[in-house]
Amino acid sequence: MISYHTFTNGLSIMYRQQTGLVSYAGIVVRCGSRDETEKLFGMAHFIEHTAFKGGGKYNARQIIDKIEGVGGEMNAFTTKEETTFYATVPTQYLGRAIDILADITLSPTFPKDEINKERSVIYDEIDSYNDSPSELIFDDFEALIYDTHPLAHSILGSPKTLRWFNTEKAQQFHSEHYQPHKMIMFVGSDLPFDKVLKMIEKTGLSAIHNSQFTIHNSQFYPHPELVSGSHTPRSALVSGSHTPRSALVSESHTPHPELVSGSHTPHPELVSGSHDTNYSYHPSEQAFHKHTHQAHVMLGIPAFSLFDKQRDAMAVLNAIVAGGSMNSRLNLALRERLGLVYQVESQYVPFSDTGYWSVYFASEPHDVGRCLKTIFSELKKLRDKPLSEKTFKAYQRQMKGQLLLAAENTESYILQLSKQMLYFGQVQDISEQTKSIDSLTAEQIWQLSQQMFDFANFSILRYE
Repeated sequence: MISYHTFTNGLSIMYRQQTGLVSYAGIVVRCGSRDETEKLFGMAHFIEHTAFKGGGKYNARQIIDKIEGVGGEMNAFTTKEETTFYATVPTQYLGRAIDILADITLSPTFPKDEINKERSVIYDEIDSYNDSPSELIFDDFEALIYDTHPLAHSILGSPKTLRWFNTEKAQQFHSEHYQPHKMIMFVGSDLPFDKVLKMIEKTGLSAIHNSQFTIHNSQFYPHPELVSGSHTPRSALVSGSHTPRSALVSESHTPHPELVSGSHTPHPELVSGSHDTNYSYHPSEQAFHKHTHQAHVMLGIPAFSLFDKQRDAMAVLNAIVAGGSMNSRLNLALRERLGLVYQVESQYVPFSDTGYWSVYFASEPHDVGRCLKTIFSELKKLRDKPLSEKTFKAYQRQMKGQLLLAAENTESYILQLSKQMLYFGQVQDISEQTKSIDSLTAEQIWQLSQQMFDFANFSILRYE
């Protein structure tokens, strides 16, 4: 059962009643790398790191000891549009976890000596990431399709920008963006909801006041054919949209179905058009020479936003193409039938005002051409002829089963629900999600394939 509460300062609480001896708590902030100006590229991720270095009540060592000392875990991750802090603890220590989360999220001190050390840590993180082409290519592909748009730059930032970060700049960015009405606190526990609310009130979270700020500093304009003109959200499974690459938290990079919407109105600031620069997509190709044994390739196109009526169908189409299952079209073609790749995956990544869809694979350099030809051939089949009713029903059945399995991973599931809550103000249960899948038809997927798979509009990035 899901319960909600909103304090007078705009801070929203999502509570999921569950059984067990472990409780989950976290805070999601609607602030990510796209909210940074050019001189502050990497600041959202930098704050995610340095918040753990001490708040108004607890220093860095106390934060570690008070959570890990009781067997708990605490972590955080940054995406293009959100920053999330969360903890898992034995239920008897839930109040402690909530208190620490409130402290590091709303009262970080950003001590100078800790900032200097953490800057070096992030330098190493960037170097490690640059040494992993299968990870780095996702960032470079976003840079390719989004170009000068704020969604283009890396979440980690660069040594060039990081070297200028200091306590004052971190505090200024934090005070501008870490506002209660941009936050969701989520809790999963078997404790009564009223008791959880008292724990939250005790931290002072409910008394923090807001200040004025701008949500995003730009808006992306996708290919005209991908704009539906509708901002009424519907339920959807979005594959891969909560497994961001880079050191964001997820150690596993296997995409999985994720519900991120609901049948209700999005936060008004996300659809108000308060953006000050425009950018239009133009397909392009790039190749970078990397000293790797394999070639790494990504291809794709802009797609639909979180609030677009086509998003449900797009998520299903993604699953059919190569959304993480061994029986996906591209896995069967490239790996099982031809033996050309070890890994091939597609992902649909929706943002608040745009999105993109892509395919990634790695192969022997001399097989790249054959792989691309096979991919376009499989996409053409989906574009030229609708799936049979029997085949489409099988995909629907599979996706509904994956939903049920995903919901059993309590930590991952509550993180997914928190994102729904952040953007739509409430969440959907499993029955509503499965109804959304059942409502789609093979005809809708075929029409979407015809709309999406215009190969002249694809961008392609290669590491050779």
